[in-house]
Amino acid sequence: MKIDEIPRRYRGAVMDQIASVDRRDSRTAEPIAPVARRESILQRDAEKWLEFVGYWRRTATNIGSGPPPRGWQIHLNNAPRNPLVLDLLILDNSGEWIEVELKGPTTRVAVHQRQLIEQHSRRFLCRSIDELRTIVSQLDPT
Repeated sequence: MKIDEIPRRYRGAVMDQIASVDRRDSRTAEPIAPVARRESILQRDAEKWLEFVGYWRRTATNIGSGPPPRGWQIHLNNAPRNPLVLDLLILDNSGEWIEVELKGPTTRVAVHQRQLIEQHSRRFLCRSIDELRTIVSQLDPT
């Protein structure tokens, strides 16, 4: 995604967010792989991309910084031990939400995860960043 593709109302906030990420992490950023070989890499890339487009991680620090440009992302730690939730919960500022299960290209989906995804139209299975982009665009098509 190029900066020109970001809606004008979000560009300033995105640039501020990029600058704050650059200040926090002086290492060279790794490129986002279109298809991650491992689920952990997909999780990392998904969180980076969501932050880039304005969905901040919901942390104590970020909550104190005011509202994010587009919404919040919540990575549900230890999701494998909790069959009631999927990997990512994405909350749009308008109140819309989606829940995403991230899996590598060949990783098997557990029965309870498949049931959760099939039971609600706002729960999705993602195997790539491109799939995540398509799904997130449903929250805010601008």
